[in-house]
Amino acid sequence: MLAMAQTTTCGEEFGKWVCRTQQPYSAPPVNFPDYSGSFAGGFAAGQAIAAARAQRQAAADAQHDADFAAMVRGNVARLVREGDCEAAKKTALAANDLNLAQQAVSLCTPKPQP
Repeated sequence: MLAMAQTTTCGEEFGKWVCRTQQPYSAPPVNFPDYSGSFAGGFAAGQAIAAARAQRQAAADAQHDADFAAMVRGNVARLVREGDCEAAKKTALAANDLNLAQQAVSLCTPKPQP
């Protein structure tokens, strides 16, 4: 068996005399913080936030598209009532709404030219 020297340190701590014995070459334990759980939790939270933002953006985009379509339908309907068939068709086609353009052409009666 190999003999090893021990190191003993004594001193006063918090009003009491304390001695500590330590084996040579034995470093005190190093406690590294465990970031694995917090990193994974932070990553998952970041993903959840990104998903919520994407969902809100999709809902806002859908609402914007619905508002735009309603505005185009209103403009085309007004032009059909006024008898401006060519402008109604162009407005619907400019909004990429082929069905609305076909409806405008089929329902519109051109106003008489003075």
